[in-house]
This record gives sequence, C-alpha cells and structure tokens, in this order.
Amino acid sequence: MRNIIKNNAILNFYSKMDLKKKFYFHFEHILSFKTALDTFFFISFRKTLELTYD
Repeated sequence: MRNIIKNNAILNFYSKMDLKKKFYFHFEHILSFKTALDTFFFISFRKTLELTYD
C-alpha cells in the first residue's frame, strides 16, 4: 500500500513539472549514460590496442 502511495506521489510530481524540465532531465540522463558508455568503449579499445601492439 505504501508503494502505491509513493508511486502516485512520484507521478503527481512529474505531472506538475513542466514539460521543458522533464525533457531536460531525460536529456541529461541520456547524455551522461552515453558519455559513460563512450568512455568505457574508449578504455576497452585502448586496452585491446595495447594487447595487440605489445
């Protein structure tokens, strides 16, 4: 029961937020996730290069 109330509160919070804020929030989230992925791939790529050219 408490979870349902919590979820409703979160939904109300998001519906009260204007669309612009919501969009920027998701955009930042996606951006940070993408940069994390990019750094991970860059590091793994460099590691493979070091292994092949040792």
